[in-house]
Amino acid sequence: MYRIVRITGLMVFAALLAFGLLLTACGGGGGSKIAFTSTRNSVSAIYVMNEDGSSQTRLTSGGTRNYYPSWSPDRKKIAYSSGAVGRSEIYVMNADGSNQVRLTDNTWDDQHPSWSPDGKQIVFQSDRNAGRWQLYIMNADGSSETRLTNSVADDEQPDWSPDGKSIVFAANNPPYDDKNYNIYVIDTEGKKRTRLTDNSATDWYPAWSPDGKHIAYITNLDNSWQVYVMDASGEIRTRLADSTDGGVAWSPDGKRIAYEYKAEIYAMNADGSEQTRLTDSTGENMYPAW
Repeated sequence: MYRIVRITGLMVFAALLAFGLLLTACGGGGGSKIAFTSTRNSVSAIYVMNEDGSSQTRLTSGGTRNYYPSWSPDRKKIAYSSGAVGRSEIYVMNADGSNQVRLTDNTWDDQHPSWSPDGKQIVFQSDRNAGRWQLYIMNADGSSETRLTNSVADDEQPDWSPDGKSIVFAANNPPYDDKNYNIYVIDTEGKKRTRLTDNSATDWYPAWSPDGKHIAYITNLDNSWQVYVMDASGEIRTRLADSTDGGVAWSPDGKRIAYEYKAEIYAMNADGSEQTRLTDSTGENMYPAW
């Protein structure tokens, strides 16, 4: 009887070990990943970590500026901005950092990519027009660049809606100071531009919730940087947490929000509860993408 029990225990242990290894291979217990920018090694690079902050891994190398990561919908690729050629261009790489490919090639800066929900296109900001930031859309391979916005404002920090029909962004209106940043939304044909916030604060880094019903963003409306959430129509704004102006991101299931606070990445529930620090390093950790 003793021998039978012992064998059964070993079999259970082996099964549990195999299951654990399988989960690890699939990405840490079935959890999702957070990409972010960090300057912990004296240069901004793209890193990735598990949603609990474990296994922080550097993906880009060299002395260039790499920032604004954005996951493809299938989570197999990451688009990002890089200054590898002396100005910002849009690049894409595999989720493990391999096969880094340049998508844009312009004499001005291209930044802040965001994927369409079907993975076929990428929206980004470019200052190729008289130094004013405007939004452009291109195919995921960098072909067929098309200008989306044509305004007197600086149109920045785009994020594609989950239904694929709209893009939310921050616009800096004349006289182009921080007090004139507000959140706007525009259809993907560039025909209908709608203002969602209207105040003398800086409202920027908007991010759609996965269900498309809410938009998280960063604001200094209360004289300090905060994470706010509003309805997709711009109504019912709720303050969630102290932050820094380093971006905000929803978890794929919409239950959590990642953000920067005092040069570190934090995560919290979508109602602002259970604020948890994920990074702890020198330099600044910012621009999370979940």
